[in-house]
Amino acid sequence: MIDQNEFIQAFSHYMRSGDDSALKGFLGELENPAFLRIYRNGFYKACISALKANFISLTSFLEDAEFNQIATQYINRYPPVQATLVAYGMDESLHDRVDDCLLSFPDFIKQIRERSQTLLSELLPKLIAEPLIDIALLDQAWFSTLNRVNRNVVGLSQVQTMLAQGQDLSLIPFNLVESVTLVEIQHDLFNHWQKLRFADEVIELPTEKVICHVLFWQYQGEVQAKLLSPIEWHFYNTFLESKVMGNALEAASQLDADFDISALFADLLNASLLKLED
Repeated sequence: MIDQNEFIQAFSHYMRSGDDSALKGFLGELENPAFLRIYRNGFYKACISALKANFISLTSFLEDAEFNQIATQYINRYPPVQATLVAYGMDESLHDRVDDCLLSFPDFIKQIRERSQTLLSELLPKLIAEPLIDIALLDQAWFSTLNRVNRNVVGLSQVQTMLAQGQDLSLIPFNLVESVTLVEIQHDLFNHWQKLRFADEVIELPTEKVICHVLFWQYQGEVQAKLLSPIEWHFYNTFLESKVMGNALEAASQLDADFDISALFADLLNASLLKLED
């Protein structure tokens, strides 16, 4: 009788290492284990294709061989843990795992860059560039935002009805829609990333450190993105953490007493960024 757990462990080891010695005990005497390469090659091809689809801007910036080198290292260290490759390499694919040792693809790039700069400068010079991590983070945010569904979105007509009924808007439990994602990057390259992703235009990335914040959200089924001012970032960050719009407005007003709250509220409605709690 074949021990299923032992077979799965042996097969998993082979897929990641190419060592078929543990599998030979599960094959017939006349069977050549070389046929297993079909499965291993298909596994790597599928995983690399998923990473390229999820981090498409990196594929524009890096040469194909360079991307494949990083991707293969990631697959060896962090093979898929879900039945689908849709979000492979992304933070969201790790949320159901108890194992805190798993890393997303952007975090993996950051880790190997920090640990192996001397080696990488010889084998993969582009990976030394810190902006590469920012590109991966923006790609991840775009894809994660696309996969979320907004519910109970508040429209301008609803708010007008509330006002007509004499409701106090400050007491309405508004919240940000599910698709909202905030990203902090270390370089001012948001516009550069847009050209990479949507125009496949390879450009020289800025190297000077300038912390920037980008808001991603979904509007009418399409992903939107906006570079935030410091006050806007403070507002959205507080809103996400507290889930109370009043707290976020107060935090923004403390930074700038002249901050136009009415204009911000109108922008939130026009962009379909607000929802009502269930």
